[in-house]
Amino acid sequence: MNISVDLRKNYLEQLIANLKSEVESLSKQMAWTSNDVDKNKLQRQVDDKFEEMYKIESELNQLNQQSLVQVESDNIPFTNRDAAINEITAINSPPYRLVTAPEGYGKTEFLKQILGRFQELQWCCAYAPISGYETIEDLEKRLANSLQLTLPEGHDLNWGERLGSLLHRNWAKWQSQGKKGIVLLIDLDGCAPQKQRLNELFNDFKEFAWRIEKCLKELQFFKDNSRRLRVVIAARCLIDLPLDRTFPKLILSPFNWEVIQDTATKYLKPIEMTSESLALLAGHLLYLTGGHPGGIAEALKVYRDGCYTVSWLLNSYGNQLWEKNLKKCRDQIKESLTKENNYLYESIEKLSIFPILNGTWILKEAVRRFKLPFSDDSFKLNAELTKTSIFTRDKTIIKDGMTRRLLVIGLLRETSPDNFQELCSEAAQICWEYIHELKSKNNSAVAGTWSMQYFFQSLQKHAGFINFGPNSLAYRQELRNDFFDKTVEETLGIFRNTDREQFHEFIYTLKSEVENDWEFQFVVNYYLHNDEYNDAPYRYLIQKLDEAIQNN
Repeated sequence: MNISVDLRKNYLEQLIANLKSEVESLSKQMAWTSNDVDKNKLQRQVDDKFEEMYKIESELNQLNQQSLVQVESDNIPFTNRDAAINEITAINSPPYRLVTAPEGYGKTEFLKQILGRFQELQWCCAYAPISGYETIEDLEKRLANSLQLTLPEGHDLNWGERLGSLLHRNWAKWQSQGKKGIVLLIDLDGCAPQKQRLNELFNDFKEFAWRIEKCLKELQFFKDNSRRLRVVIAARCLIDLPLDRTFPKLILSPFNWEVIQDTATKYLKPIEMTSESLALLAGHLLYLTGGHPGGIAEALKVYRDGCYTVSWLLNSYGNQLWEKNLKKCRDQIKESLTKENNYLYESIEKLSIFPILNGTWILKEAVRRFKLPFSDDSFKLNAELTKTSIFTRDKTIIKDGMTRRLLVIGLLRETSPDNFQELCSEAAQICWEYIHELKSKNNSAVAGTWSMQYFFQSLQKHAGFINFGPNSLAYRQELRNDFFDKTVEETLGIFRNTDREQFHEFIYTLKSEVENDWEFQFVVNYYLHNDEYNDAPYRYLIQKLDEAIQNN
C-alpha cells in the first residue's frame, strides 16, 4: 500500500478520535448548562462535529475500499501461513503470544490475517503499531482508537487499567452482539531497540496485559474463560528475552521450494507459464532470497509486471533484488547485533555458513581456523551466541533459520566467490575431520549427521559459480559427477570397513538426515540441476544410500 495513503488514513483516524472526545466534552457541558441559549449553541457545535465526523468517515471508508482493491490485485498468495494462523486463533491457544521473524518477513501482514480470522470468529479486534521508542500510553490510545473508543480523561487510573476499564464497560454491549472474546494485536514496528530497552518494553507489555486481564476478570465471562482475552505481539527480536513463559514464541515458518512454487503458480497464473519454467523460477527465487517472503514477493511482482524470462530474473535482477530489498533486511540484523557486541556480528556472519553447530568440536575449530575475534575463548563465544535468538540451543546443536540464510547471501555477495568458496571449503574440512574423530570413538550415528553437513559444505562452496557465465551448465554437470562419484563415495567409504551394525547405524542416520532436511534437498537439486529443475539429483542420492545399505 502507498505510504502516503497509510499516513492519510492514520491522520483521519486520529481526527475522528479527537472529534469523539470533543463531542463527549460538549455533551457534558450541555448537561451542566441550564441556560437554553447556551445549550442551543452547544448543540449546534455538537451537530457540526458530527457532520465533520461523517465527512471524515466517508473519506476513510473510500480509502479503505481502495486499499482492499489494491491489496487484492497485488496480494501474493503465500500458502504456508494457515497452520500458524490456526494455532494462534485456536480456542485452546495461549492467551499471550510473541510472533518473531526478520525484517520484511510479513509480520504486519500476518497480524492482519490473524485479525481477519478473529473477526470471522466474532471476536472484538484491536490492532496498533508501536515503535521501540514510544510509550505504552501511545499504544493504549491506538488500541482504543482501533476499537473506536476514547480513553477516559484524567490520571486516576494507570495505563492498562484505563483500557481495561473501557473494555470492561463495553463488554456487555459487545457480548449482546455475539462477540466471543477480545484480541489485542500489537505490531512492534521498526528496528529492534537495544536489549535493555527491549526488556523494558516487554516488561511493560506484560504489566499492560495483566492490568487489562485483572479488569476483565471482574466479569464472570472472563473469569470462566481466561483465554477469551488474547494479546499477540509481532516483533523482529534478535536477542532472547526471558519472557517465553508469558509470551510463548512463534517463529514464522520458512518458505521452502514447494511453497514458493505453489505461490508462483497461483500469482503468475495469467501468464500461463509451463510447469518446468515455474519449477526453475521457484529454484532461482529460493537461491536469490534464501526463502525471504519480502524478497520473493518483490521479485514476483517485478517478474509479472515486466513479463520477463526466467533467466532474466536470475542474471539481471538478482543484484537489484539484493541492493534494494534484502540488503536492508541483512543490515538491520547487523545493526541489532552490533548494538550488543561489536565483535559478535563478524563471528555470526562467518559461522552462518553452518546450518548447524555444536559447542565442542565444530565451534572450537571454526573459531580457530576462521580467526574469529573470540579465538582465545570459544566457550565465551558459545555463550554469546546462545543469548541471541538466531542460535537457539537444542541439546548440543545450535540451530537457526531464515536469518542465517540472509547472512550467507550477504557474505557471498559482499566477498568474492573465491573467498566464499575458501571459507566453505574450510568448513567442509572441519566436518570431514570431525567425522573421522567420531569414527574413532565408535559414534557412528552422530557421524551420519555430520556427513550430511559435509555434503552441504561441499556443494555450498560452489554458490558463486553454479550460475556464472555461459558455461554454468557444464560447471554444474561436472560438479554433479564429482559430488556423486567422489564426495559421496569417499564419505561412505569411511565406515565401509567397520562392522555391519556400525555401518548401518551410520548410513541410516545419514539417510534420515537427508530425508528430513528441506534446505539440503534443495541445495542438492539446485546446485546439480541440468536445464530443468527437478528432484532427480536428490532421488539419485537416496538411491546410492539405499544401495550402500543393501550391499553391506
